[in-house]
Amino acid sequence: MVAQRTCPECGTRFGPDAPEGACPACALRSALDAGRGDGEVSELGTAGGPLRQDRPLEGQRFGDYELLGEIARGGMGVVYRARQLSLNRLVALKMILAGRLASTAEVKRFQVEAETAAKLHHPNILAIHEVGVQDGQHYFSMELVEGRDLAALVREHPLPARQAARYTKAIAEAVHYAHEHGVLHRDLKPSNVLIDQSDEPRITDFGLARQLEDDSEVTRSGQVLGSPNFMPPEQAAGRRREVGRRSDIYSVGALLYHLVTGRPPFVAETVQATLAAVAQSEPLAPRALNARVPRDLQTICLKCLEKSPARRYGTAKELAEELERFINGEPVLARPVRVPERVWRWCRRNPAFATMLALSGFLALLITFGSLGAAWWLSRAHEAEKRARLRAVAAENAARAEAQRSREVARFLQDMLYAVGPSVAQGRDTRLLREVLEETNKRLESELQDQPQVEADLHNVLGRVYAELGDFRAAEVSQRRALALESQVRPVDPAKGAAILSDLADALGREGEYLEAEMLTREVVVRQMDLHGQVHGEVALALNNLGNILWRQGNMPAAEPIYCAALGVYRQLPNADQGKLAGVLGNLGNLYGAEGRPAEAEPMFRQALSVQEQVYGPEHPIVAKTLSNLANSVLGQGRLDEAEVLFGQAVALRRKILGEAHPDLAISLHNLARVFEGQGKLAQAEATEAEALAMRRNLLGEEHPDTVLSLRSLAGILSAEGEAARAEGMAREALDIRRRHPGYQNQDLAQSLHDLAMVLAQEQQLAEAEALEREAIAALQPFGGVNHPYYPIAHDYLIKLHEREGKASEAESLRQEPVESKGPMRGSVPVSK
Repeated sequence: MVAQRTCPECGTRFGPDAPEGACPACALRSALDAGRGDGEVSELGTAGGPLRQDRPLEGQRFGDYELLGEIARGGMGVVYRARQLSLNRLVALKMILAGRLASTAEVKRFQVEAETAAKLHHPNILAIHEVGVQDGQHYFSMELVEGRDLAALVREHPLPARQAARYTKAIAEAVHYAHEHGVLHRDLKPSNVLIDQSDEPRITDFGLARQLEDDSEVTRSGQVLGSPNFMPPEQAAGRRREVGRRSDIYSVGALLYHLVTGRPPFVAETVQATLAAVAQSEPLAPRALNARVPRDLQTICLKCLEKSPARRYGTAKELAEELERFINGEPVLARPVRVPERVWRWCRRNPAFATMLALSGFLALLITFGSLGAAWWLSRAHEAEKRARLRAVAAENAARAEAQRSREVARFLQDMLYAVGPSVAQGRDTRLLREVLEETNKRLESELQDQPQVEADLHNVLGRVYAELGDFRAAEVSQRRALALESQVRPVDPAKGAAILSDLADALGREGEYLEAEMLTREVVVRQMDLHGQVHGEVALALNNLGNILWRQGNMPAAEPIYCAALGVYRQLPNADQGKLAGVLGNLGNLYGAEGRPAEAEPMFRQALSVQEQVYGPEHPIVAKTLSNLANSVLGQGRLDEAEVLFGQAVALRRKILGEAHPDLAISLHNLARVFEGQGKLAQAEATEAEALAMRRNLLGEEHPDTVLSLRSLAGILSAEGEAARAEGMAREALDIRRRHPGYQNQDLAQSLHDLAMVLAQEQQLAEAEALEREAIAALQPFGGVNHPYYPIAHDYLIKLHEREGKASEAESLRQEPVESKGPMRGSVPVSK
């Protein structure tokens, strides 16, 4: 009998083969909490020294505060649960995410938020306790609300109409109070409203607030600030002078819309598309999404969402009074109420008296027309009802027959698409397959418009086949359509919805849309755990996918425990899918390699490769991927000749299986070029990387992360060949892409800064090189600072630049700073699935 152990933290029993003795239950909790930034605390100045990522957050001191845990983080700030020691009270402590490295604009905006919120004292606005600076780190403390925000409250289902109206009324009253004190919020949305223990809403996050009379430069940049889904048209269009009190009223209406329908008024595939919809389109009526929404509440909501501010409520107080009328069952003022409707409303407010009058009227009718007339009328009604019932049965039978025929056609199409998919085609020409996909796509909506489940299934299959072909944009479009159709199916199938969501997240991740992919994948983890519990194959697969997307973002400290959690779940399953278990082993190997631990990665890949060759056969895309990753781990250990052989095998196998143009083939070509570069075969390295770059530009687009990776690699090769001018052009192109892409605000940006600094130093442009290297170090601060594996390389190179510039004291000062072991600075390998 296998001995079991008990986790000292949570009491869960688990087997001895959990990874590194870890408790799978604790690992799962770590996986779900990782999105809040656990293990990624910024380096902040404190009374006891900087906060450190390498020791627990609990108990660390920050001035008068003891930090107890992280609550949330956003684009600029991070919020901690803390104890104020001098007053012995629990508070929420907010700091600038960039710490002491924050820009002047970030500090100014942070101060505006603190000062604005501090002067507002209203029961439905979160109270500010203290505003200050500790060792260069700006912060403010505020009331701690132990509750969920409205976004979390609505995530499972829309709120009942009266509850939504009550919350919105309180929010509108608080907004009116803020307006009366000269403050616009400008970023009202469900996640910025907390529900306290008294079930009252509390508005927070005045990060984009503005004084009504203020014209400060902090809010005058050309960028659109705020949350697009809840933003009024004038703010979305950047018409700053039109933004006023009625703009906040629009956002309150959008928030009400979200509460009663479960989604914002406008949802689109991109931020730009959402902004365009806000400016140009009319929102779908709430009752079209939720038939239980009362007409009066819909009227109130749509009046708030008018495109023209003049047609909205004049003040937030008027909106609150209108909602009060709705809650009390009185007529609202937003539209005239006809006499029959007034009678109906009166009956609803006086049900007992109305029932008595109705009975009296019915008795009077019987007396007036006589029992014979009444019996004749009832007989006619019964016959009409019988005929309608027969017609309904006939229509239902016809619909069942049509649905069965549609399902059979769909099943045939699914089998056909899978039968000729790239995994089976083994490198043959896929043009016919693409023609079949396009034709199927065209016919779906016209021929299956009354069969949402069948159409959803087929779009899901189309998306998966497009993904196999490496056409991730087409895969995304198909999966979004499948998800929209699945939401229309009744009864709801949660398992199918989660599967489609997972496929959509995978397509987005492969496109480089990391932030949305991570959000969707976390949602899949939660759904699978709700469906199956913690120990199930679908949970393990979802965790593995979450680890993948975190790894792709460079968030390796968060990815590792998630992979371990997935591995722990698979090892607890009696009949685990060996192919998927091998995939997790391969992903752990990738992570170890990215962290500069290739010797630990190699056995993971060899074990995974052995399992996959047995499960899938020797000629399969997954086998080729693991072969390429194994070669990478060998390369990381300096065995260049062996790596060349393995990468050569991977390239040949992928050409055979996937054809001459596929993203995965480009990966192997890129890695083979790295080997040639390491061997000094620069001409071969340049030709191989150029082929990978051309393939990625054509298949993935100019701004895809893998395209940028090839740009960086080719710049390094050209620099080694002495072609500094060409190298500088490519390095600048890669850096420009990463600067403007929000998904690159991590160590990827630091890598491109370092690349260009090296090229410029080669051209004796030392001042600009130094500035870039300093920027690279600053970019790593929110992601572990000195503990980040890429930090030592940027740190050491900055020392060399100082020495070349004759800045001996600055170089010596940097040498005294603590630095961890080095990790690779250039080149990475996409993870396996």
